[in-house]
Amino acid sequence: MLGCEGEGSALTRSFPAAWVRGVLVIDLTGLTGDGECSMRAVGAGGWPERLALRVVPGVTPALEVVADQRLRLPVAGAGGASVELMLPHALHSPATPRIGLRWGAAAGVAAVSGIP
Repeated sequence: MLGCEGEGSALTRSFPAAWVRGVLVIDLTGLTGDGECSMRAVGAGGWPERLALRVVPGVTPALEVVADQRLRLPVAGAGGASVELMLPHALHSPATPRIGLRWGAAAGVAAVSGIP
């Protein structure tokens, strides 16, 4: 489990995380509505080079990930099976202290349908 802190550094929720073929996959399939939180790396090694977010298309319209750089992702679709979104290597480094996560309309990205 990977803890995610809200304002005031209080633990607001935990996300399951698992290694899949050398990628740390953070399971966000339980997200609904709008929200935001900040994740810290677990362990002395910091963040792994390869990270992915598992989401269900259509449940939340967008994600925003903020680390060394910012990435906004529309999550369009009609639901169904979960998908894994690989994060670019330049988004974070092992030394990045926190990775911020915002979802829903709060992410500021309009979902675009019809894009694979």
